[in-house]
Amino acid sequence: MNYIEETKAFYDRLEYTNLSRPAILLWHAMMQVKLKAGWKKQFTATETVLCAKSQINAGTFKKARAELEKEGFILFLPRGGNLCPNYQMISLVTTEDQLTYHNHDNNTPNNRTTPDPTPTEVQLEGQKNDDKQEHKPTPLKGSKDFVVSSGNSFSTTTESETFYLENIEADLPPYMQTELHTWVNKLSDEIVMEAMKRALEQNKANWAFVKGILKKWEESNFTTVAQIEENEKAFREKQRQKFRNKQHAKQEVIPDWFESKDKKPKPQEVKAIDQDKEKQQAKTLLKDYLASKKTGR
Repeated sequence: MNYIEETKAFYDRLEYTNLSRPAILLWHAMMQVKLKAGWKKQFTATETVLCAKSQINAGTFKKARAELEKEGFILFLPRGGNLCPNYQMISLVTTEDQLTYHNHDNNTPNNRTTPDPTPTEVQLEGQKNDDKQEHKPTPLKGSKDFVVSSGNSFSTTTESETFYLENIEADLPPYMQTELHTWVNKLSDEIVMEAMKRALEQNKANWAFVKGILKKWEESNFTTVAQIEENEKAFREKQRQKFRNKQHAKQEVIPDWFESKDKKPKPQEVKAIDQDKEKQQAKTLLKDYLASKKTGR
């Protein structure tokens, strides 16, 4: 597939096919992704990336994609789960158009011969030949069978890369993409994606924070997410035990008198007094006293 030929054929097709502006922008965005993917017959791209490149929102994106598929410009190949769909650009250049493009100089005045191809034409022709061949790059550790490229070197798109594009940032610069793939090779795709989830949970969705988590896990020689979770579980239990010991050390010995000091004594029972009896006893005592006084005289 040739980018220049396809673009020319696309606009020729627009002369008798009515496409909306978002659909035209989306077609160009998909062609750009296909070019970066090394002209693979099928390529994968997230909705976030395509929306960013075509500068349309998610709702418009789905309508534009359906329009392109209906008019025969693309093939939309969804996959199950949370995986990104596959896309295939349908070539708009016919065999006759290709022959005319390469042999148009033979029809010029004075029967001029076709000049030697320029380096650009050689490169474009090489891209066409490469598109017919099946590229099988060496997959990364924990990767899937979908390919993107940076320049002429191919690298496998991982689930963590797709997760990053969909949840953290809509674009992944080549340098960060290389770093991400390096960490996938060091640890695993699953661990890299787990680090991204931890960053999102702490509201620190950036690559620097994710990389800090990965460095800590690398120093701890973790190789699986299960090891990470088990270590965190043990750490939490250790912290709880430490807190319990600290609370126990703070408990003081309280003496018995301290506990009983606030206890009020029971009121003593007051016996009922018979006033009449008391008066009679007083009179008797007084009478006896007076009698003894007289006797004493």
